[in-house]
Amino acid sequence: MHRIVAIAAALALAAGPAHAGPVAAVVAWVGSTIAAGGALGFVVQMAVSTGLSLLAQAIAGKPRRPEINVQFEVQLGDDHPLSFVVGDYVTAGKRKYLGSWGKNTRYITEVIEVSALPQGFEGLWVDDEPGEFHSHDRVWKLNPSAAPGSVSDQVEMAPGSNPTWLLVGRPLRNYRDDGNRIYVKWVDGAQLDADPFLVRIFGGDADYPWSSAMVGRGKSYAVITTRYDSDTLQSYPAYLLKPAPLAMYDLRLDSTNGGSGPQRWDNPATWQPSRNPAVIAYNLIRGVYFGSEWVFGGRNLPAWRLPSAEWIAAANECDAPVTLAGGGTEPAWRCGIEISVDMAAADVLEEIGRAANMRFAEVGGQIKPIVGLPGAAVFSLTDDDIIITEGQSFRPFAPVAETYNAISATYPEPAEKWATKDSPEYIDAAATAEDGGRYLPTGISYPAAPYAQQVQRLQRSQLQDYRRMRRHQFHLPPDAYALEPGVDMVSWTSARNGYAAKLFLVESVAKTRGMNVLVSLREADPGDYDWDSGFEFPVTITPPVNPLPYVQPVPGFAVSATSVRDGAGQPRRAAILVECDPGEVGVTAIHVQARIKGGGERRNLLRWSEGFENAAWNKVNLTATTGYGVAPDGSSASTILRETTATGEHGLRQNIAHQLGEQHTVSIYVREAGRPFVFLGGIPADWGANANVRFDLSTGEMQIGAGVVDAGIEPVGGGWFRVWGTFTAASTGTSTLYLGTSLTRFAGVAATFAGDPTRGIEVWGFQREIGPLSAYQRVEETPVSSIVIDESYRYSAPHGWYLRDVLPLTTYEVRARLLSDLTPVSDWSAWHDVTTLDITFQIEDLSQDILDQFEAIAAEAGIATVEVLPAEGDFDNQIVMLVPQGTLYRWDETELEWTTKVYAGVGPNTVTTDALVALAVITSKIAAGAVTTDKMTVNELSAITAVIGVLRTATSGARQEIHSDKLLIYDAANMVRVKIGMLS
Repeated sequence: MHRIVAIAAALALAAGPAHAGPVAAVVAWVGSTIAAGGALGFVVQMAVSTGLSLLAQAIAGKPRRPEINVQFEVQLGDDHPLSFVVGDYVTAGKRKYLGSWGKNTRYITEVIEVSALPQGFEGLWVDDEPGEFHSHDRVWKLNPSAAPGSVSDQVEMAPGSNPTWLLVGRPLRNYRDDGNRIYVKWVDGAQLDADPFLVRIFGGDADYPWSSAMVGRGKSYAVITTRYDSDTLQSYPAYLLKPAPLAMYDLRLDSTNGGSGPQRWDNPATWQPSRNPAVIAYNLIRGVYFGSEWVFGGRNLPAWRLPSAEWIAAANECDAPVTLAGGGTEPAWRCGIEISVDMAAADVLEEIGRAANMRFAEVGGQIKPIVGLPGAAVFSLTDDDIIITEGQSFRPFAPVAETYNAISATYPEPAEKWATKDSPEYIDAAATAEDGGRYLPTGISYPAAPYAQQVQRLQRSQLQDYRRMRRHQFHLPPDAYALEPGVDMVSWTSARNGYAAKLFLVESVAKTRGMNVLVSLREADPGDYDWDSGFEFPVTITPPVNPLPYVQPVPGFAVSATSVRDGAGQPRRAAILVECDPGEVGVTAIHVQARIKGGGERRNLLRWSEGFENAAWNKVNLTATTGYGVAPDGSSASTILRETTATGEHGLRQNIAHQLGEQHTVSIYVREAGRPFVFLGGIPADWGANANVRFDLSTGEMQIGAGVVDAGIEPVGGGWFRVWGTFTAASTGTSTLYLGTSLTRFAGVAATFAGDPTRGIEVWGFQREIGPLSAYQRVEETPVSSIVIDESYRYSAPHGWYLRDVLPLTTYEVRARLLSDLTPVSDWSAWHDVTTLDITFQIEDLSQDILDQFEAIAAEAGIATVEVLPAEGDFDNQIVMLVPQGTLYRWDETELEWTTKVYAGVGPNTVTTDALVALAVITSKIAAGAVTTDKMTVNELSAITAVIGVLRTATSGARQEIHSDKLLIYDAANMVRVKIGMLS
């Protein structure tokens, strides 16, 4: 007799869930094995044993149990059960460590456990946007000799470079502004030692050290390092991680178990990642192990308990291609779920089954899956086969309260950060008509089916299957004894019921007296599971967007040429008027910059263009020795760059900011010193694909990559070449255009190799500039700036500001940004061109300026200025300044005349003029050289009459100089821009 028994008994069940020990987060990683638990103990609730369809089972009430759904919040502490992910799914994981490090603790590193089993990595979400890795494969590596507290730069390189350096992670483009901010490293559970980066950075932590015992063997985790500041990141990012599907045993690929292939149950190394529901269910029922340690599900059930023919058929049915309305195909059924070991295995199997129209039946000690309906009827009967001496029952339909003709559903949508999403409602028009036009809806959730089109197929098939309400129970003779419940279908022709070879699913078979059997049948129709792409409803995806800080714009920004006028209203100087709209809340100032368009010497953006030993240069696997030989300019200032023995790249780098679409030209003078092959280039994410130029210094030839705007190699004598390339920025940020040596020539360029300390290159004069190549400009610590005006003004009415220090008839580029108390981020406006007016600086303007300065000096000294000497003074010793000559006169009351003899005290609180007889001290009484400048205290120019010489507003940079015969005005680069007076 075939009986349905509890799968619990079949699977040799264990006790309740086990948890990780309640110890400190990092301590949980000590040890080499997984402390796992979980139970497969359950009283079976599968549809085949209860007589319910999948939909009926789903809408039935159930006791509270651990929720099967996406975990969006990272878990803290060790009082959480172990978990792992099967198929396609995400999780926020469990935070095992969080620490800050680096100079000014600018970096935060977080360790997130994702799976208690070895798994690969597929991607992640950063807050509300998908994590986007750079298209290149460069990673950040840390020099193991660097002190963790001193690290301030992110040195990125090819993964194979510097193999002894510590891997921090691969950079994401998310939140990237002045450089990469987030780096991700995945540890896949195969590790045998503690992560060396974590040990180096946090091994010495006094409170929470990450020691060499923190291996986490078998556990998959992410190490995420973030360069954090509150300007770009308003809060610390939240991460949602997606491991690769767990590797599963697929008996279809096992030649020893009914399939064909190399996989073996006892050799997990042969398994492959799978999202096939039948394959996943098979593994869960047989048991999930890490090595020899049981983790979840059955306890190593033998293969005969899961017959290969039925399981292979179910797996193939799941993989059957389904045509999509938009073109292409997808597998009929897939699944994904995060399994916590405190979940009942029956609940997990139920969710997986519901996601794939799959039922499970236990017959004669064997567990068999059925996807959809059995293939064909295995037994035919008529009314005459029914034993009429035994009782019968028939339920033609369900009560109205249990009748539905419309179904809505929810599922996790990967494109919307795995949030629960409503699937389009399916309304069965034919069923609605049968129900008298009444709308009878129900709903269902598919947490294990994160696939929009698959959910629509499930809704349609499960509602139509649910509508098959006719149920019969009666006795059949012994020839029906072989029927298997949940596995077989029968065909019934009944004149009494009007059936013509109508199909019924066998739901139960019970042995009775005389080898007769009591069967329970439910009507079935294979057409319920048919699908056509025309049934598919469109799905609107609304991906979330990260909330970014408000960026303060400059609304209404405009510039125009204007003039500064004198008291008579005449234009005297050229000026630029800067304006913007009023009414910006929180704005306190406007920051304005101006530069001469195309004027002045081109800026070399680098620092220490010849000082390659300086720390401003990142010398990757190179040593720099300055003063090596004669440079192209005839000096003895060249530098020899020799390779180290390390395997990796060998190059010279310095990061510079750039804007998307900006063209940068990088050039350097180079001479062979045992290594004739060099290249210039940038990483594809910042400078586009194939952004490199390769040079052969032995022949003077070059090969230009497709991503290079222009390039050249020019011999300059003595074996020296000036090599250069122009590149277009593919992003906005900070990155390098670097010089590297190569082991081979041109197309076969080998940038990663074991270095030879006897080989290298001689270099001099590195330059990086915006625009095309120009003459080399030597720079040291600070490059020459092209900005000639850089000022902030109060944001107030009438919201117009004058830039006065400009040249006439000159084209300037002007930009501005508003500074606000409400947001730390303000955007520069675009550069606006403006040509100043042709207002020439006149000599009378200079005279007036000088007169104004003299008058200001006299006023500060209490001296009145007069254009004509008055007939007499107001009091004895009154001093006045006669302008415009600038001569000081004193009124002599005794002589009743104005005299140029002006007297002053010789020192504070010592001998003063009021203590001496008039004319007691005269020049004839003072020996030559007796009074020197270091014996005099002169606080005001008005205190003396002398030839002044040269007056300067500053000793260098932007300034004015007044000489006895001319006026000179210099710009910030020490260049004379205005010269008035004697021009020779």
